[in-house]
Amino acid sequence: MQYLLTESEYRDFILRAEKQRIAVTQELQAFCTRVADELPIDGWHTHGKGKQPWGCIITHAQRRQEWYCDDCPAQEQCPYTAKEWSK
Repeated sequence: MQYLLTESEYRDFILRAEKQRIAVTQELQAFCTRVADELPIDGWHTHGKGKQPWGCIITHAQRRQEWYCDDCPAQEQCPYTAKEWSK
């Protein structure tokens, strides 16, 4: 099926699509941050303390702490563009 749109209708369509994309990205980011902050994992950052949440670098950045995305359980799905990796 083919539709003909006026320029105004096309701009409205593009604007709605962009707002929806932004909303989905924000929801995904909130979910990934929550997973990183709450899902207990066993990793090098726990320093022998057993399973603890990895913690999201976004949450730690608000506390002015250095943190990495290395073993984050949500790193594959996370849409954050400024990920940090240990060296």
